[in-house]
Amino acid sequence: MYGDDLTGYDFLESIKTWMRQSRNEAWSLAEVLLARGRSGVGMAALFISHIQAQSLEETLNDVPDEVNLWLDYTTLRQCRDDFDPDRICSTIRYISKVHQGTFAIVDEPTLSYLSRSFCIFEVACTEPTKLRIQVSQDTTQMVMDRTITIDAKKADARNKKHKGYVDGFIVGKWGGFAAFNKSVSEAFAAAHIQQLFVARNKAAVAGLSRLQAHDSGTVRERAVGALSMLAEEGQIGGQRRPRSGTWPPRAGSGGPSGRPRAPRPASRGC
Repeated sequence: MYGDDLTGYDFLESIKTWMRQSRNEAWSLAEVLLARGRSGVGMAALFISHIQAQSLEETLNDVPDEVNLWLDYTTLRQCRDDFDPDRICSTIRYISKVHQGTFAIVDEPTLSYLSRSFCIFEVACTEPTKLRIQVSQDTTQMVMDRTITIDAKKADARNKKHKGYVDGFIVGKWGGFAAFNKSVSEAFAAAHIQQLFVARNKAAVAGLSRLQAHDSGTVRERAVGALSMLAEEGQIGGQRRPRSGTWPPRAGSGGPSGRPRAPRPASRGC
């Protein structure tokens, strides 16, 4: 065991032990289950980015149940050393473009997620509009106050060789650590802002539901009127409506057409 509490590292070692004992070292657990016809295994729609020092329960606590997950423990071929940052980045971008994107689990007091090389690399590879984060209120305030710093060069990893691969990929793709750090910081801040908007919209809807259950028609009518005004002014529910001009605004070009090819799974190795 890694410490007194069960962590993702313990779960990972259990998977490796089972894979070796069942003589399936060449495959991932998901591939073995798929070959055996197990239900619930298929194309991943959401990439889960997390630290393995968390327990499995902490990692999956706020993850939606209704989607197939790209979870490193089960998706990677844990008993093979075929780590390739280019393939990992391609996989994350594919899930971002075609499916739901990346869900980053940062909700832990030490914020060690931000000092882990693989974690911030996964954030950088995600399409900016497809990054979702799970964080505490304190972390949200730190982001808004711009007191969180990303430093990929100093970021750590258990496998130093793989950390070197990631660093080389960063320099080659982003032109250096400074540009990479800026990209991650901007993506992280934008995801926080989106999360705040979603939370405020949910609170407004919940408040309206409570008022609708109230017996006073006057209170309910005032609440509906206030929410309608806020929605029209763009204060809740998305984009702000201009006071003049065309509404809704015209959609943009939308980027390249065509469905990307799904890359092969990539492994961080044992």
